[in-house]
This record gives sequence, C-alpha cells and structure tokens, in this order.
Amino acid sequence: MKRLLSTILCLGLLFSALPAAFAQADASPERWEIWGEAMATEPEAEGYSFEKAFDPADFRPALTAYLLDDQSAAKGNVIVCSGGGDRARSNSGEGEPACEFLNSIGYNAFLLDYRVKPYRSASATLDVQRAVRWLKHNGGSRGVGALDRIALMGFSAGAMHCYAEAIAFSDRVTPDSVYSAYVCDEVDAEPADVAAVICVYAAGMPHDTAGDDVDIKAPILLLEEGDANAPEQLPAFFFAGASGHFASGFCVTAYQALNALTDCELHMYAGIKGPFGLGTEYDGADQMRSQLDAFLGYTFGYHDRNRQNAS
Repeated sequence: MKRLLSTILCLGLLFSALPAAFAQADASPERWEIWGEAMATEPEAEGYSFEKAFDPADFRPALTAYLLDDQSAAKGNVIVCSGGGDRARSNSGEGEPACEFLNSIGYNAFLLDYRVKPYRSASATLDVQRAVRWLKHNGGSRGVGALDRIALMGFSAGAMHCYAEAIAFSDRVTPDSVYSAYVCDEVDAEPADVAAVICVYAAGMPHDTAGDDVDIKAPILLLEEGDANAPEQLPAFFFAGASGHFASGFCVTAYQALNALTDCELHMYAGIKGPFGLGTEYDGADQMRSQLDAFLGYTFGYHDRNRQNAS
C-alpha cells in the first residue's frame, strides 16, 4: 500500500531571541556559499527574469554560520530555513531569531539562503540537501564541532523543503538525477541524512521525488511499502496554531501524514489564528522554547525523552 504525504498551505513567522546562555563567536557571522562553480539548476533558468524577484540574477545559495565560541561544548548543529512562500525568505522575523535562540541553548545554527522564485521548488530542496552535505564535508576544516549531530529546522515553505530533503530526497536523490546537466562533485558524495527535522507551519511539498513540480494542494507520493530505501522513523517536531485557517485541518492532516513516515511530536496552540513568535502574547506560545529545547535534547541523547525540560 502506498503512503501519501498530503500538502498544506500555511504561512508563519517564528522566533524571538533569548538572552544567550552560550556566547556566539562573531557579531557578524560568516557567510559560506555551498555550491561550486556550477549549481544544480533547471535548464530554463538561463532565461529567467529577475526584474521583480526577491534575489538578483547573480544570487548564490549560502549558509550564514552562527557559531558558538567553544565548539567543544556544542551540542549539535541546526540548519535553519526561513519561510516566505517560495517567493521570499523571512530571515529577520524567523531565521535570524531562531539561530540566536539555538545558540542560546548550546547549538550551532546555520541560516540557509535557498533559492526562491523564479527558481523551481526542487532547486530549493536541492539547496537544503547540498547544505547538509557541504557542512559535513567542510565543517571540520572550519572548526565546527558535533558534526555527527545535524538537524533541519524550517518555517512554512522552508519547513516543506526541510522534510522533503529528510524524507524524500536525503541519499535517495542526487542532484544530477533531478537536473541531468549537473556534474556531481566530492561534496555530493557526502551522506545527506539528518538526525531530526523541525517543522513550523509546514507548507507542503510542491514537487515529487524526481523534482517535478506538482499542484501544491495535491497529495505527494513519497514512498512505497517495502521500499528498501525507506528511512527509519525520523524524529520530527511539528507545531502550529490551532485556530482560524489552522483549525481547518490543513496542519492536522499534514501532521498525520508526516507522522506516518516519522516519529513526529505535535504541538498546537489554541487561540492562534495567524503567525506567532515565542513570546507570551498567546496562551502556551511561551512554552515553545522549552519544548523545542527538550526535543533537541532527547533527539541528540542529552536527556531522556520523558523528562520535562524546564529551562
């Protein structure tokens, strides 16, 4: 019996920064481009118009590194993807505060500027996959610690690309299998698996495992029962508001489908009709920090899953 992952349309903002418990090394984080001389991209990209695009024509996907001062104390690494409906990246409201929060609880964070329109969605997911491989290949030479512990965290469309990479792409898809003109390099030989995926207002997955665009509202076939390449139950963390369009069932349906393929933890907050941060504006929203801290803690083996993290 085939498994389907239903898709949803949600938008979100996330993360108010916390006072840092772990010092960040540099007030101006380094930016690391992740592709070599050539990017894996669609053949028609040369003819794209960038007149009204979020990025200029010479945009290059890159990781901005939020590194802890003491890498021997790093608990792990989280690659963060802001949302923006695949038309923009909400870094100031989502990605940057999330990276600062992750630093405050002991994790290196890497904000990924992935491709958005006019590029296809598959190109963005390949950017996430490349970021994982790039970090594994080059992180050691840049002094990054705990490279055996890497998770993905995404908001809205960014969440879509994170769980697409973790579940559908990972090591089962190489960039040249999506865009045949691309020639794989030594970075592409690195494993693309991750330890966990964190989904915030996950917005679906508008492409299939071959990289072909499909209707964002249509269900997406990910795996077949008995597939030898099917991943183990991946730890996943999913949270959203429970009112307004969230209450229509989009997020619940997405969670149920994601839970069929992962070990997914669900948190929904009553009374929230739209985007929310980690403050106290909504009942329960202030718990998100400790819940996320706890999830990463038991995922990476720092405490038992059943322990309530009170920090």
